[in-house]
Amino acid sequence: AGVLGIAGPIVGLGVARPLVAFVAVVLLVVSGAQVGVLAGSYARSLDDVYTFETLALLPLGYLSGIFYLLDSLPHVWRLLTYVDPLFYFVQAFRAGLLGRADVSATVSLGAGAALALALTAWSLAVFRSAVRLKP
Repeated sequence: AGVLGIAGPIVGLGVARPLVAFVAVVLLVVSGAQVGVLAGSYARSLDDVYTFETLALLPLGYLSGIFYLLDSLPHVWRLLTYVDPLFYFVQAFRAGLLGRADVSATVSLGAGAALALALTAWSLAVFRSAVRLKP
């Protein structure tokens, strides 16, 4: 927010749809927190957490459309990108900040909300079972 507040007026960048951007931030924070809870619950050591980050989260980040437009991809990679849940967060941020995205804000926020709810339900199930909780 600080970078946007300082650099926005200089480069002429504003927030086209503030509500969409705010909801996207909230959904991303909730999802990220739940991924952290799950990774910490299932990891036996800190190395397991790092392995999860390297083998799962980094590839999802690279396939999420941060560095490219969806139209520039071959068909197979485009289909893989649609399966990536981080893609929908990126599209929600684009819709909120720029006012345009490859996927509509409604679809992006809906997918983000579904992911946040699913991860929260999974985290609650782990806490209720108490099997993976460490003393």
